[in-house]
Amino acid sequence: MKKWMYNTLIIIFALIFLGSAAALGFYYWESSQEQDRYEALSQLRPTSPLPTTPEQPDQPAVTGPEMVTVTDPKTGAQLEIFKEFEALYGMNSDLIGWLTIPGVAVDLPVVHTPDDPEYYLRRNFDKKRQTRGCLFLDGAADPWKPSDNLTVYGHRMQDGTMFGQLLNYLDFEYLLDNQDVYIAFPEKTAHYTAVACLIVDGADNPIYDDIGQRGDIQHIIDYIYANTEVDPDAELSGDSSLLILSTCHRAYYSARTLLICIPD
Repeated sequence: MKKWMYNTLIIIFALIFLGSAAALGFYYWESSQEQDRYEALSQLRPTSPLPTTPEQPDQPAVTGPEMVTVTDPKTGAQLEIFKEFEALYGMNSDLIGWLTIPGVAVDLPVVHTPDDPEYYLRRNFDKKRQTRGCLFLDGAADPWKPSDNLTVYGHRMQDGTMFGQLLNYLDFEYLLDNQDVYIAFPEKTAHYTAVACLIVDGADNPIYDDIGQRGDIQHIIDYIYANTEVDPDAELSGDSSLLILSTCHRAYYSARTLLICIPD
């Protein structure tokens, strides 16, 4: 009887081990496949979407990027976008930008589905079911006006992809060494500076509750200053515009890490 129980336990533990190994293997295989896909997409993203000013007055000005008109398949609206964005927009009209953080392994498309804000939570850029999802803009934001404040969500993957490295910004020295954040929107580009990083309760805090609003956000600025260290060179006030990058934190279920950025 004891031998039978012993053998049964061995079989059970073996099956658990094999199942865990298979799940882990699938996770890293899926991660590799998705990383290859995003690297391929990155070859289509804009490389120099902003016009530049010549260093010498007698030099000719450098012209801005070529624009094209596309039709939004959901609304029928005519949109002016960078020609460099045309191929990506043709692949997925939910695209509203490309987020790049140099040196932090973030070089990814950002999508927006206001009628179903978390549609891409577990879908990739090709709209296929996928664990790591795709970076997506908060449903209340308007990327075409744009809104005063923008929040981009992404998963914190164990292999460091997506927003997996944002937790490093909780180290203030790391933040000061990696402050550049770029978003190329289909019709313009923006440079932001990361100025603070903090952990909040995603279920209850004023940033998530009110960040989509326009106008004065002094209570949000006060909350940031009260709960984390802020770049002393940053000028934050109630009429500031913010870009917030949000991902989960391992401290507890509803914990979130927020990287606070301001535009130039």
